[in-house]
Formats: sequence, structure tokens, C-alpha cells
Amino acid sequence: MKMFSEKGRTTASTTTDDTNIPTTHTSETRIIIAYNSLPEFFIEVGLIWSDVIPEIQSAACQLGIDIEVSDYLISGEADHKLDNKSVERILKNAEDENTIIICLVGDVYGESDLPLFLKKEELQQIATTLFEQSQDVKLFNEHYIVDRTAQPECYRLSSKSITRENRDKLLNMIQLGAKEAFDEGVINQSNPERQRNFFYSPLHSLIQGLKAQKHHSRTFCLLRRFESLKTPFAEQDEKKAKKILDLKNEISETLPNIPFSLPEDGVSFFQSRNVEKYKDNYIRQVTEKLKDLVLPYASKRPTTMTHIALNDEEHRTHTNYAKRKNEDIWLPSKKIESRAEKLLGQTAPGMYLIQGPTECGKTRLLCRLWDAVLKKNENAIRVIRFVNLTYSCMYAHEIWHQICISICRQAGIDSTPLLPHLHLTKLLNVFGELIEKVSRPIYIFIDDIHSMKMGRLLCPIEKKSRKVLGNIIMIGTALNVASIPQIFITTSTTNLETPSETDILEILKKRLPTTRKLTAEHCGTIKQQVHLSDKTFRQNNFFVDELIQDNEQPVTNGLIGRLERIEEKHGKPSVSMLGRCLLHSRNGLTRCELYDLMSSDEATLQSIGNVTAFPPLLFDEIIESLGSLLTHEIIDEKRVYKPSSITFLAVLRLRSCGIGHLLTMYEDTLLQVLHHDIQVLAEQVLLPAIDTIIRDAEQTAAEVIGRLRYTRAENSHFLNSMVEDAMAYVDGYGPNCLLVPLSCWVSPPKMSLVLSFDFKEWKNPRLVLVPTFNHQHILVTGNESAIGEIYMVHVASQFVLATYRGHTGAVTSICESSEGDFFTSTSVDKTVRVWYRNSDTPSKILRPHSAKIVCSVLSSDNTFLVTGSSDSSAKLIDLESGNILKTFPDHTGTVVSVQLTSNDLYLITGSGDFSVQMWSIKKGEIIGRMGGLMAPVTCVAITSNDAFVAVACEDETLRVFGTVSGQELHDMTGHEGKVNSLVAAHDDCQLFAATKSRIFCYDIHTGQIVLIWDTEVPSPVTSLQ
Repeated sequence: MKMFSEKGRTTASTTTDDTNIPTTHTSETRIIIAYNSLPEFFIEVGLIWSDVIPEIQSAACQLGIDIEVSDYLISGEADHKLDNKSVERILKNAEDENTIIICLVGDVYGESDLPLFLKKEELQQIATTLFEQSQDVKLFNEHYIVDRTAQPECYRLSSKSITRENRDKLLNMIQLGAKEAFDEGVINQSNPERQRNFFYSPLHSLIQGLKAQKHHSRTFCLLRRFESLKTPFAEQDEKKAKKILDLKNEISETLPNIPFSLPEDGVSFFQSRNVEKYKDNYIRQVTEKLKDLVLPYASKRPTTMTHIALNDEEHRTHTNYAKRKNEDIWLPSKKIESRAEKLLGQTAPGMYLIQGPTECGKTRLLCRLWDAVLKKNENAIRVIRFVNLTYSCMYAHEIWHQICISICRQAGIDSTPLLPHLHLTKLLNVFGELIEKVSRPIYIFIDDIHSMKMGRLLCPIEKKSRKVLGNIIMIGTALNVASIPQIFITTSTTNLETPSETDILEILKKRLPTTRKLTAEHCGTIKQQVHLSDKTFRQNNFFVDELIQDNEQPVTNGLIGRLERIEEKHGKPSVSMLGRCLLHSRNGLTRCELYDLMSSDEATLQSIGNVTAFPPLLFDEIIESLGSLLTHEIIDEKRVYKPSSITFLAVLRLRSCGIGHLLTMYEDTLLQVLHHDIQVLAEQVLLPAIDTIIRDAEQTAAEVIGRLRYTRAENSHFLNSMVEDAMAYVDGYGPNCLLVPLSCWVSPPKMSLVLSFDFKEWKNPRLVLVPTFNHQHILVTGNESAIGEIYMVHVASQFVLATYRGHTGAVTSICESSEGDFFTSTSVDKTVRVWYRNSDTPSKILRPHSAKIVCSVLSSDNTFLVTGSSDSSAKLIDLESGNILKTFPDHTGTVVSVQLTSNDLYLITGSGDFSVQMWSIKKGEIIGRMGGLMAPVTCVAITSNDAFVAVACEDETLRVFGTVSGQELHDMTGHEGKVNSLVAAHDDCQLFAATKSRIFCYDIHTGQIVLIWDTEVPSPVTSLQ
């Protein structure tokens, strides 16, 4: 059984709750104003901008409509007139059902313009005719180039600049050659209308194109006729005057129009009182007509929406997106079809994952499965979500909130119990109870699960579910190199491979319009670029765009080369500004928003010329040149544009952003930095009070007072200021009652776990972990499946930012410099390596010991490193030269721990020979011992004030010694097991000890346990910092 057709539709018609979702309505429109020249219509065009458009925009705002107004005569060129280039763009836009065309026609016919395209036989016959008349066709051949991608092949006007003199000369040549060739009966004998196109003015060509449109309801012409007018208001040439008169008569019979015929002498009209009446009449009629045309685009969204209505709209957005994705052309594959049939054949509830590299067809396969579900079972419930498609589909709790409500809606279950639950764990618990009685199979499809964000407050799962809820069969896609949020345990995984170069080329060819083709030479060029770049469809589709749009330059240097050529063609400031606009919007921008942003940038406008707004023609050309590098989707009834790939985003950031964007990145970084006040506010106020605040948001101030006043002595200035502001708000509050405590009796909750995450495919639970100097990243190692590798992980996002390779054995210790510019690592391969964070190659490799190195400590001034080894010695190494400055040889067992005092004058070493020794760094001599140990030492810690030394041993003892006296002060008890790691708090009052799956907090001064934390994983905790 063949499940999928090549075009992506199932072979059987199906019906369900989401199959009848209508095509998405868009509440936006574009108004294009077309006319010959500004001098001819300076009054009318001025009235449109000053009076008509503001009135239309005001009315559209009330209807929820975005209005974009385009005047293609806005240009950096002086005395710019309507030309064939603008006409082609206007007619192309007129095909869009959201475009309204206003055409102003007066008494000027206009000059003819160079044709943009010539048929192959036309060019050959015209050139032959000119050659026979001894005309020089060099200019002709220079400015018309063959377009081999067209079907059939044709010639098009080159984008090279041409002087006015040469333009007029070339136009005369084309018209002369076309007339002679037509008279000789060799071209356009069966198509006289095309022959007349050589002699039409751009205005005439525009009217003929508008007449050829299927629907004229979105077009209207303003026909102005004055008597006794002169240039620039009327033609002085009798032939042209007759042509414009005939054209207006033709318009009045075939296109919607508003006539303005004033018999008064045009010369004196603009100085008469009648001009005001004309203006008022003009404004009124044009405004009324435009209001009628704009009205159908009114938003269908209600002014206020319930949670259910918002969820239904989100469901429609994702469903329509899935339908469009499912219609994309993709090569049929027996291997993929068999995997799809296997996935659809699953009857047991579970989480089924589709993994693969970028653009291997994961999303395409997911949409096909979604579409084929109802073919298998018409009674099934299906929901699909695409992570990051909309601004409300990024975090796990938001996505699952939407999914749960959509399933309840399709199953006929009241979803009201789900609405107040925002925490993911509570939400899933309530949802599980609601669907217990649902017997229909439930299919959940989630694309790009790896991109789903797990927030720290509302998304943490207390315990991974062993199975999915109810009858749910969940199918998701993810990159094969990314970590996946584990809400449900994965039942099985299906792996997809990267398409081959041949497959990519075939897909690109199949997606070409029917009027386009790729030659063998083009295919060879694309194959070469695919081979040199990423083997992905989207990253190479822009090569085809360039070949179709403009193949005058060699296609080289991949994506960067493509952007360079776009910048050269349209101006780097304009392209860079568009890039910056796209970069600053996470979820994309509408055309109207993009255009407004570019028109508001004075530097960009100055680079173009003397313009008051960004030229719409240039804006359209840049959007078209970017082609497949941009994608647009309909969200909230608006078409939203955004970069189509992460690679394009990175290149945009590289080419379009300077110091301004650097500051923006800095600001964004500040938002992601772990901040104590934000943590307190969230975990001590908002989360405990969430049930109250959801029911009555006015109680927020009362909750701030009740939960922060108790801890004012420990609060920061910011938090205490917030309490004062809340108290002032409560004092002046009148509408309702606020639950403000008379005394501050609310005890603050114990600070809980801030962050927890797993490393994918990590073997061996023994980690070596060190935070960077600003605590925004961690350096971690210990993976047996990648021995010797060190990873730098961003704490907020859990992304691996860098991997440092070089050690051939397990890494035993890592030391970060005080300023964070470099770190050192030691290993069982007997080496010490020095790494700079911006390089994955060690700057130094040192071999100070004859046996494996077990531990190390870096001096506070970053000048020297002390290492401990199984050769029973510790050594002091100068990091600048790599020389060994001192050797501390008196131990008879492995040196397992080394610590330096705060002034770097004394060294403490712990060894497997049951001893802890204190050394003078300057003299290299022992100055004290801490005795009474009955087992090998496992770890040593020293307080920041150098007063206490904590020692843990293999016999599960933990003792605190006085540093100066060497006397034992406390024998810590209650930790039940061997201590694997020790660290003293910065306040020198608390000591933290890690054992198997537990962390104990001791009061150093009393030796009593203060707090105990249990970890989720039943394994030894090997690193505390």
C-alpha cells in the first residue's frame, strides 16, 4: 500500500474536527498608487497622502486592518517617472487578493520604455533587421541577455545601468527593428497586441495588464480631464493626445473608474476658487471608494478573546501551517514510506521520536503522518504543534496547555479545569484525569521538540513519566545532535538521513514554477555549491533563486556571496537595515512593520537619496532577491516574515550588525543572567502565591508585602524598595479588599533547586565541574564515551558552547582563572594543559609528573599552578614559562587534594598516606601536620579566611582542623557515607559535604547539620563548587 502521493496528499478523503478549518483570513491590505509623473498629479497625489490615507488608516485601525501604502515613484532618482519596471511590479502585486490599485490617468500619455523581456525569435529578427539596415547592434547585445531558465528561453533587459542617451537610442532601435520585422511578416503576425506593446507607454501597458486581471473589483482609475491644459498636464503631440483620449474611453468601459471632467480653462483653474471644490469632491469620492474596498479585510477576531478562543486560533494557525507543509513537493522514498507505515501502525501509547540532521525531511514526514492519521482511523483525535512557529509556542507549559485544551475540545470534554493550571506538572495531572474515560485514540505531533524551552519556574517535571497519559500516541521530531526535554520517556526512535546531492537537486527542480527550468550548466553549478556548503535543501534553494532572478554574475561563495551580490545590486545600507529589522524580532515582522521601520531610519534614507520614505520598488526587489532566505507564515491574521534558517540568521548578524547590535546582545545577555533578586521574587513570592494571583491579580501587592517584609534584613535594596512601593499602593487602594497581614507572619520558604539538567549520552556519573568566573557557564568533563573532552555549557540555555579536546586520558581537575580568560586542566595522561576560552587548542602542554596527575589548584593572581600526583609529590609550576619552581616530595602516597591559602603563601596537601601537611610556598618546607587520621584522605577544603581546614577520609569521617594550630576542632557526623567532595561557603560559616545522592550543610563553628539536600539521581555527588 502506497501511503503518500508525490504531492503530499493522502489517497483517501477524510473528515474530522480540524479538516474543515477555513483558509486563514488576513486582515491586511496594500494600496498601490500608480500615475505617470508627480508634476502631472502633484495636487491629487498630495491629497491622497495628506487627507485620504490618514482617514483610511483611522478607519482601518478600528477594523483591525494593517494598511501599507506604496507609491512606486518614490525614488532616489530625480524626476522619476512610471516605467516598465514599476508596471511589471504593480501587475505582479495586483494578482495578490490583498492588493488595491489606484491608477491616476490624466491627459499625458507618456513616453515608451524599453521592454523588459523579448522572445528569442523577436530579438533575433529585430537584430537581423537592424543589421541589414547597417545599424550597430552592439548596444542591443550589451543590454539584453539570454534567460536560459525561462520556458521557452527569452532575452531580458540587463540590470546594468544605462545612460538616458543610450536608453533612447536603444528604444528607437528596438521600435524601428520591430516595425520593419512586423511589416515583413516575421514576428507577431498572430499576436498584434504583443506587437503594439513595443510602442505602448508604461501607463498604457499598465492599463492593459489590469484589464487582463481576472478580478477588477480591487482596481479603480481616477480619470481627470481638463480643457486647454499645457505641459506637464497635457500632451502637446496630437497623436499622443489621441492615444490618451482613446485609452480613457477604453478605461471608462472596462475598468471601475471615477471621472473628474472640468471644462474650465486648465491654465486658470489652479488659481480659481473652484480648485477647493475640486479638492473636496476628490477627497470625498476617493475616500468613500477606498473604504468600500478596505472593508472586506476587516479582522474577524473579536476585540476581547477568552482563553478557549485564543487556543482555537492557535490551533487553526498550526493546522493551516501543517496543511501547507504537507503540500510541499518532496521526493518519494520507499525507506521513508516504510518507516511512516511502521509509525502509524503503532497502537500502544508511547512517545515515538523521529531524529535526523537539519532538513532531512523530519517536518515533512511529521505533516504527512498527521495528514494520514484520519485515513487510518476517522475517529482519531489529532493535534499538531510546531515549536517556535508563534510567540506562544516556545515554552513547554504553554505548548502543553494548548495541546491539552485542543484535545479536550475535540473529545467533547469540558476544558475549564485546565485553565487555572500553569505549572506543567499540575497541568498534566489534571489532564490525565480528564481523558481517563476517552476511548478514542489520541495523536499528538510536535515538531522540533529539542527547541522546546523548559522554564525554571513553570516547566520543571518532578519525575519523568514512565508512560504517556491515556490513549496518547505522541510523535515528535528533533535534531539528532540536540538534547531533548524528557517529559515522557521515549518509546522508540526513527532515524532519518541527510538527502544526497542528487536528491536535493531533484527537489529543487520539482519545486520550480512551470515557466522555469534548469539547464545542465545550472545543475552543475548547484551541485558544486551543494558539495561545498551544507547539504540541506533550504540552504541551497537560494542558488536557484539567483539563477532565476539574476544570473549575470557567477554563483560563488555560498550564502555570504549571495548576500554580497544582493547588497551590490540594491545597496548595502538598505539590505543591512532590513537584516537588522529581522534580527531584532524573534517571531518575525509583517511587511507593513518592515517597511515602516526602514522608512524611519534616516541613515538608510540618506544613503538612497533625497527621499521622504523608503522606495517601495526597492523594498519589493530586496524581498524578492532574498527569496527562499525568507519565509512567511500567517499569524494573527497577518503575514509575518522571518529568516528561514539559523544559518541565514548568523550571516545576517555578521554582515548587518555593528556596535548597536552588540549593545542589544549585551542587554539580552543581562536578561538571561542568573540574578538573585529575580530568583527570590519568583520562588519566594510569585510561585507560592500563584493560586491567589490567578484569581485576583490585585492581590499581587499584598503578596509582595506579606512574603518579603519578613526577610527585610536579608533583602537587597531593590526588593525592599519593591515592598515600600507595594505598601504605598495598598495605602491608596480603594476598590476592593486586599489580604494584607497585620503582622509579618508569613515565613519564607526554603530556597529550592534552581536548575537541573542532564547531558545526553553521558556515560559514567563521575563529573568534574567548575563554574566560570561570572557563573554563567560551567566547564564539565568526565564522559567515558568521549574521554578527555571538556565542555563549556551555558547555564541558562544548557547549550554546549565549546568543546576542548586534547587529553588522551580522563581529566581529573579543572581550574578557572580569576578573570575567566583561561583555565587549566590535568589528566591521567600525566599532562597539564592551559586553554584560552576562545580557542579549542591548548596554548601550553606541560608534563611535570612521572605518573597521573590527580588534583590541582591555581593561585589567586593566576601566575602559578600547584598539582598533586600519584608519584607522591606536589609541584609548583610557573604558567608563563612552564618551569617547575618547587617540588613538595614528603608524601608516601598519592596526593589527592591541594589547597592554597588566600595570600598564596601556604599550601595544604592531602594524601593517601593518611596525612594532611601544610607547606611554606617560599621555602618549600613543611611547617605543620594535621594528625589523627585513620584512613586515606579523599578531599580537603579551606575557608576563605584561612581559619579552618576540613578533611574527609575513606573511613567516612569528616573533621575540621584549626589551620594555625593543626588541632582537630570538630568531628562531623550524620552524613552516612564516604564524602566525595567538600567546599566551604564564602561566609566561612558553612561547610558543604557531598556523599552518595546527598549534600549536607554543616555549621563549621558548631559541627551541626543545618540542611540536607537529596539529589534526583542515586549516584555519588563528585563535584561541589
